[in-house]
Amino acid sequence: MATYKLKGDFAVITGSVTDTSATASINISKEISYPSGFTKNNCVVISIGAKFNAKTNYTYGTLADSELSDAYLNGGFGKSAILQDSNILLRLYFDFGSGAASTMTLDYKIILMKV
Repeated sequence: MATYKLKGDFAVITGSVTDTSATASINISKEISYPSGFTKNNCVVISIGAKFNAKTNYTYGTLADSELSDAYLNGGFGKSAILQDSNILLRLYFDFGSGAASTMTLDYKIILMKV
């Protein structure tokens, strides 16, 4: 379930998603409702953040060494928030490389701005 904080022309959407595939890669797609007053036609995505729910900082771009255990330092990270007609499509991808397999819960943060 997403949480929405609205302030003027900005909206911060936060929530969690769990990947239960227990593979070396996490590939999550989640549809999120628009906050009240926001639509595909009147806003843009300012920022997307994601983190493992046990960590304390959101990461923007690549994952930093301080945010991951040594087992995950060589992995890749990708994210996007696509503004669709009826909702926002959040896509998160992590590749931990060979040998890493587990179920992971990720926290996300999306910041929208009206234009």
